[in-house]
Amino acid sequence: MAEWIDAVDAMRAALSRALPPALTAGAKIVAAYAKANHPYTNRTFRLQTHTEWQFTDGSLQSGYVIQVHGGMPYGSFVEEGTSRNRPYPYLRPAWNAMGQTMAEIVAASMAGAVQNVQ
Repeated sequence: MAEWIDAVDAMRAALSRALPPALTAGAKIVAAYAKANHPYTNRTFRLQTHTEWQFTDGSLQSGYVIQVHGGMPYGSFVEEGTSRNRPYPYLRPAWNAMGQTMAEIVAASMAGAVQNVQ
């Protein structure tokens, strides 16, 4: 029984080490897609320049929080629109386009971590 518990602990530790870098890589891909494929007219380049990923918090037990955001106070107005301007979504389409790729990166990382547990 102790061997089984040690194996589970080793697997948990391997996943805890492998998951944050995989999530970070996926978030970078989503942010890069949002920067490259935005539908808005880029007059100042500030929103495009400041669109970034951020690894904020988390653990294997409680879950991880990773954000991709516009980085400017008006980013949500561009994404969602206002009463005077139509929306120009750039974050949601990036997630829709790259979410599966991010999931594949995470799955491959987790599979590699589990296979490397001795």
